Parts: sequence; C-alpha cells; structure tokens
Amino acid sequence: MKKITLLCAVLVLIPLSAVFAQNFEITPSYGAQFGARLNFPDGYLKVENSDQFGVTLGMEVRPNLMGEISYYHHGTELRDEYYNTPILNKTSSLNMDWLLVGANHYLGRSQNIKPFLGGGLGVVFVSPEDYENSTRFTFFFKGGANFMLTDRIGLNVQGNLFLPIQYEGFYIGTGGSGVSTQSTIALAGISAGIVFKLGA
Repeated sequence: MKKITLLCAVLVLIPLSAVFAQNFEITPSYGAQFGARLNFPDGYLKVENSDQFGVTLGMEVRPNLMGEISYYHHGTELRDEYYNTPILNKTSSLNMDWLLVGANHYLGRSQNIKPFLGGGLGVVFVSPEDYENSTRFTFFFKGGANFMLTDRIGLNVQGNLFLPIQYEGFYIGTGGSGVSTQSTIALAGISAGIVFKLGA
C-alpha cells in the first residue's frame, strides 16, 4: 500500500513540477477605451469614450511566446441619435465584458525592454441598459512593451484593438423593436499596468 501511495504521489508531482517550472505573468491594467460610431438609415449609435480595466494571465509555452487568458471591462454610455425624429433620441449606460484567449510574442532579446505583439479571439458580453443583452464572437489584437524594473516586476504599456463580429451588421433591440446597422465596429484602447513574473 505504501508503494502504491508513493507511486501515486510521484505521478501527481511530476506534472505539477513541470507546471511550476514554467514562467507565468500576471498583468492587471487600467486605461482608456475609445468610442465608436455605428450608422443606420435614420441616424447612428455612438459608443462614448470610457475607462477600461482588465487582467491578463500568461504562461510561457516556448521562449518569447506566452499563451494568455485576458478579461477586460469597460462601462460607458450608448447614444441613440435619430436625424429626423430627435424625440426618439436617448442615452443609456452600456457595459462590455471581454473574455479572450490568445498568444503574445516578445520581440528582440532584451530582458529590460520587451516589445511585443499579440492577438487572439474570444467573446464579448454586451449589456446595454435599455436593450437586450447579447454575446458576440470577437477578435482582438495588441501591441506594446514591458519595461522591466526588476527580474520580477515591470511596467506594461500597450494598445488594444477589439473587433466584435456580426456578419449582417449589428442589431440592438428590446424584442419587439430595435436598431439595426449594416456596419461593423472596431474599438481601440490604450492601457498601462504592472507585470508580475512568477515561476522559474
């Protein structure tokens, strides 16, 4: 029984030791999310500028390449503007939560200044105050640099580009009525954060 227990412990510890031998990064961030405008035949929808916060968890899968899971949130205002019937104009709150999986590639060999490019895909949960909630598939891209202050802590500066996908344009509605656009949307932002390196 002792031999079996010891064997089980070894089988558990081998993959755990491999995991903990990897390099990990945790990057909380805060920044600005730029708005966007979507046109429809009688007017437009305007997503206003807002702040943005998020966190990224990364694990090194090979030298200079990180596999990442990211979460971002921004709360803003959605303006619904009609050209010929301004009585229908309204402004409501809008929350967008992004859950993303991707990769980040570090460029160059410097350990102090580490520029990078990354991207991936995921989903965005769109929660407008006066309309129905929706979930959309999205691509994202990013670029920036980490400025390492020590071997374990650094400053992250980056730009983000989010591209929610809706093949026939966007529809925001309340069930019986709503606004339909035939354009896609791109949301860009900038942020700064602190990089914490863990592991080997």
